[in-house]
Amino acid sequence: MNLFALSSLSQVSINLTVEPEVEICRNSVNMIVNITNNSGSSIVINSIQVTLPTGITYIPSNLSTLYGATISETNISNLAQISLSGASVSNLDSLKFEISYTGDISAIDYQDQGNVFKNTVEVFYNSSSTESEQSNGYNILYPVLSIINVTPNSQTFISGLSTTRTITIVNAGFGAVDQIYLTDVRSSSTLQLDGVDIGTISGDSIILSGTDFSGNGNNVFETNESIVITETLSGTACSDITITSTLKAHWGCDGALKTSSTSYSNITIDFQSPQVALSSSSQLSSCFHNDVASEQTLTLINNGSGVANNVAIDIYKSSDGSYDQTIFSRIDVKSVK
Repeated sequence: MNLFALSSLSQVSINLTVEPEVEICRNSVNMIVNITNNSGSSIVINSIQVTLPTGITYIPSNLSTLYGATISETNISNLAQISLSGASVSNLDSLKFEISYTGDISAIDYQDQGNVFKNTVEVFYNSSSTESEQSNGYNILYPVLSIINVTPNSQTFISGLSTTRTITIVNAGFGAVDQIYLTDVRSSSTLQLDGVDIGTISGDSIILSGTDFSGNGNNVFETNESIVITETLSGTACSDITITSTLKAHWGCDGALKTSSTSYSNITIDFQSPQVALSSSSQLSSCFHNDVASEQTLTLINNGSGVANNVAIDIYKSSDGSYDQTIFSRIDVKSVK
């Protein structure tokens, strides 16, 4: 359904037809402008000015003449207030054209301040006369992202291991979105985000788009649809530490983002000491020379409850526990496996 406004009968009447809804950061919509000469004689329209409300902008080159002389852009440096060419119009004749426009994030703040979305068209004619008309009001549609669940919201894992958690986001608004961002900002870099089952990791952000939105298969995150992301996290600490993740859901366009929801989740990394023991077994030859080698097997066992990381073993010739270069043997490093 389209909404139209018609100026009261005057020398120049302006009829505006607008669509009832604009979906923010999504599809463009159109306005049809019909200007009629009721003066009783020919007039010269010098220019036409179209003014759009905050957050609504004209799409360059999206101007179509529907009837009468061709209308063209003359000044579109400000896409919220554009100037168009005019023409001579005979008595009772008309100019009819159509423009396309879209909405951005700033339109939401404009609405939140209690404003109504209306377009204004002003016609300048016969050098000194003007006539203007305002369209009927229209609505904006936009997503509202809500993090409704983080599972588990609080958990503990042993230092050196890893864990997972799921984050559920629902679109509780009235508009769809092509791409969303989930930021996971952790209070300490000790906790690392290693991977996700859907989306792409970029720094502290998880970017979700396209086939990540299973929904009805149209690759768009629509009203009442939900999405579940599984994170894999790990960390190594030398003492117990609790790390808080600040989780935020964002969407937007043209470099501007709208944060719809914030949630928090805690993970404690439990430091437990490893206890590494070394044992060996040997198969020694009774004769040592270049062509005969003896084999020795070393076994490392962690008898503690913590994870041992970056384990290093020093292997060298020794007597009484210290290096002894006088021993007539060598270690074949190529044989170590």
